[in-house]
Amino acid sequence: MSMKVKWPCDFPNRWKMFPSKRLFPESKERAPESDKQLSATQDYGVIAQAEFMRLAGRRVVQLNQHLDKRKRVEVGDFVISMRSFQGGLERAWTDGGIRSSYVVLKPREDLVLGYYQRLFKSEDYIQALQSTANFIRDGQDLNYQNFVLIDLPYPPVSEQIQIARFLDHETTRIDALIAEQERLIELLKEKRQAVISHAVTKGLDPTAPMRDSGVEWLGEVPKHWEVSRLKYHSSRIGDGLHSTPQYDENGDYFFINGNNLIEGKISVAPTTRKVSEDEFRKHQVPLDSSSILISINQ
Repeated sequence: MSMKVKWPCDFPNRWKMFPSKRLFPESKERAPESDKQLSATQDYGVIAQAEFMRLAGRRVVQLNQHLDKRKRVEVGDFVISMRSFQGGLERAWTDGGIRSSYVVLKPREDLVLGYYQRLFKSEDYIQALQSTANFIRDGQDLNYQNFVLIDLPYPPVSEQIQIARFLDHETTRIDALIAEQERLIELLKEKRQAVISHAVTKGLDPTAPMRDSGVEWLGEVPKHWEVSRLKYHSSRIGDGLHSTPQYDENGDYFFINGNNLIEGKISVAPTTRKVSEDEFRKHQVPLDSSSILISINQ
């Protein structure tokens, strides 16, 4: 018999603790083929697949076979998905059918869904969930047997309601502050770019006489500036590969492309491909601290 998993936090003594299967029994009810297809998402919860594609702005692989094997999901259910070990369990906001590999949980009628929605997304719960098995290493799916290893808190219903309302209010307020700061950051980025563009094309002296540069994108420049082609000021101008190199995950050299140029810097990510020394020497482009890289993706 598997041992229960201990929470990494403590709860108020007045709160009860119940086996999770008493509060959230598993449902294996099949969905009728007429049910709309649902997606379990970390950002939006369990919603219609069509709605997810609209919100995310991308298409996803749609299930068109074995529709009779899907599980029935109803509003207020919770779903354990393949990503739950990373971001917790998902609350359902609409009825429909979901892939048979997911686990559907039916909450007991006396539970305040808003409280458990937040609990299942908390860092402490996710940490406990990750401790239930070595499924991450072994590539196993998270299932109901993992879920039942974690006992769940059951505050008095009045407290569940208070906590859910408080968190709804606070998260809405914080989300609004985040959105306001993001707008401010975008405006500051635009201002920074405008300051840079003006300084490098018009100079710092607002009283300097101007003349037409003869270059459409450049417009007027200070009268005493010289305008000439870049090739007259470069020792070498070259471009990158016009073919795909032979990648080697055990190679010693990173293969840099336009995706690695981020905000004026070369950024090497875990997904950056590698090449062998022979491939590197065949295609290398000499660079030093004075080199300028221009990407067609920028």
